[in-house]
Amino acid sequence: MTPDQARQRFAEEHPRYAEAALAIEALLRAWCTELRVGAVVDAREKGVGSFVKKIFLNDYIDPWREITDKVGARIIVENTRDLERLRAALEQDESARAFAAHEIVDKSEEASEDRLHYPGIHAQIAVPGVTTSDGQPIEAELQLRTRAQDLWAVVSHKLDYKGAVKPARHTRRRILRLSVLTEMFDQEVGTAMKELAADPAYEVARYLQVVEAEYLRFVAEPGNDLLSLEVLEVLLGAPADLPPPEAYGASLREFASLHHDKLQDVYDTYGAHTEWAQEPAYWLFSQPESMMTFHLVESAPMALASVVWGTQIERVVERLYWAWGRAMPGPTD
Repeated sequence: MTPDQARQRFAEEHPRYAEAALAIEALLRAWCTELRVGAVVDAREKGVGSFVKKIFLNDYIDPWREITDKVGARIIVENTRDLERLRAALEQDESARAFAAHEIVDKSEEASEDRLHYPGIHAQIAVPGVTTSDGQPIEAELQLRTRAQDLWAVVSHKLDYKGAVKPARHTRRRILRLSVLTEMFDQEVGTAMKELAADPAYEVARYLQVVEAEYLRFVAEPGNDLLSLEVLEVLLGAPADLPPPEAYGASLREFASLHHDKLQDVYDTYGAHTEWAQEPAYWLFSQPESMMTFHLVESAPMALASVVWGTQIERVVERLYWAWGRAMPGPTD
């Protein structure tokens, strides 16, 4: 297909690629939620003008087939650990996902050490349910990056997009130093996270990460971290056999799935931005540790009551018992 034929076809098919961008963005958001990976997700169709410019910036034989990012999607995560989790999930059997993926490549592994490049992991993914007018499948180019990698990719794109512009030698050295800082930043974040995870003093914060991941399925607003840590210190004394954070996360996910509609109704009635949120005895409904509290109300009601009797949170925990349809046990029960 000639460049002009490719331009004309893309202009005609453009509404379908716009539809594909919306569809794949929704699927990728759901995928990240299912994997419990906090991420910024977006997707968009390439503009016709950008498509034409790319044709003439490269020596394509068949630009229609060779330009694979007519739809581009990004998933930006906080750290390299989450990046590797997504990569591993992409490489698994596609039956576990709503979309197929192939050509999964780590750009940092194939790039020259003295060449600016897009960092992160790239993959081609098929957009289910959307095709061209003649029934051909539509694919999107997916980029997985950390926040630091994405910042660097934006800068490198403006400074040296595929060799179209080559900065002066001293400027180029300065830019390459920045790329090294980006890599060092991600490595140091990863090391710090591992060290914190191994520190016993950080265990309560690890539980907070677990309960917050489930809480945010129902409420689109985080709570107060310092308050959460104080409440969790009390709640963690309830069950004598509470599993470590990672194992507890699986149990809490099962609880949240089993009682999804009930939890959603409770948070919609008493949670953040409701009229009850302003009442002093109802602030716990607007905190992520309320997920653990509801779990304990259901699974260990007496143990929970015993650790909050006589504390500053006894009254507010009692409101969660009521909302769950139970009476809080008293010391004589």
